[in-house]
Amino acid sequence: MDKRIIKDEEVSFIEIKNDKNLEVTLCTFGASFYRIVYKGKNRIMTPINHKEFYYNEQYYGKLVGRFSGRIKDATCEIDGRTYDLPKNWNGMNSLHGGPKGISFSNFDYEIKEEDESIDVIFTFLEKESYLPGDVSYRITYHVYKNIDKILLDMEAYTSKTTIVNLTNHAYFTLSSGKEVILDEILTLGCKYYGDLDMNLIAKSICEVNPIMDFTKGHEIGKYIEDPYLQNHTSFGYDHFFVKTKEEDSFAAKLKNKKEGISLTIHTSYPAIVVYTDNYPTKMEYENCKHEKKYQAIALECQYIPNGINMENVDKALLKPKEQYKEYISYTFEEI
Repeated sequence: MDKRIIKDEEVSFIEIKNDKNLEVTLCTFGASFYRIVYKGKNRIMTPINHKEFYYNEQYYGKLVGRFSGRIKDATCEIDGRTYDLPKNWNGMNSLHGGPKGISFSNFDYEIKEEDESIDVIFTFLEKESYLPGDVSYRITYHVYKNIDKILLDMEAYTSKTTIVNLTNHAYFTLSSGKEVILDEILTLGCKYYGDLDMNLIAKSICEVNPIMDFTKGHEIGKYIEDPYLQNHTSFGYDHFFVKTKEEDSFAAKLKNKKEGISLTIHTSYPAIVVYTDNYPTKMEYENCKHEKKYQAIALECQYIPNGINMENVDKALLKPKEQYKEYISYTFEEI
């Protein structure tokens, strides 16, 4: 295995190449994926301009926290106290930890070589702000030597009871940006989904209907133009799905037949958000000069978004002396 460090002022990029077909570039800013190269092609969207990568609001490859997803009305209650959060999505709701979330923080890091992997360990202390408690993070990316697999381990501790719901927001494009993702086949281990209001907040958790049913796998584009999705502010898939069996680690599989490759995702989380890149930007990317609608897909494993304001779901609350520990794994294979 090879590794290399590239500096951009205070930010470091760590390049790791395994003994198979995988080359991963991680970035200290946002403890993020910058590139995932499989069989010679970058399989995630990568903005060319570093500053755009650091500060864009699409969260390309970023670790997202202290919470993922939208919190309704940018407010929540913890231990009987109401907390007002930044309204950084549509002027009403709070999204992805707010504008000062950990996606926009530069982490410390160290590299350790283990028998089966090279591990990049990112650490950061997020001080109390609009949510209670100082939260310390330890985020480890294990890049395996002889398997084309990345394991993301997420650990956290807090000084006060608070929300912690972390994910990674990579935008996958198995065609390496050559084509949109409508012909890629998505399979989910999820029998339930969040039915969303026009502010993309769940009204209820329902059993999947044909439009939302990926349990047997089908092309992403099969139902994406259905009025249920297009006569809505989502304009595609931007929904959370709940695993059929929480104890089953399988979350998703994405296949591209033309490229002859697949990506399989396993997780300890109960849910996964599927976002089909419905709002393209004007940035330039390594994969393609300009992004089209449905250029890529984000597969964001996490607790149910806005769980803090819902009944009968995990509220993603972390208490002092408890350890937050969740994982997401990404495995690339030929098909």
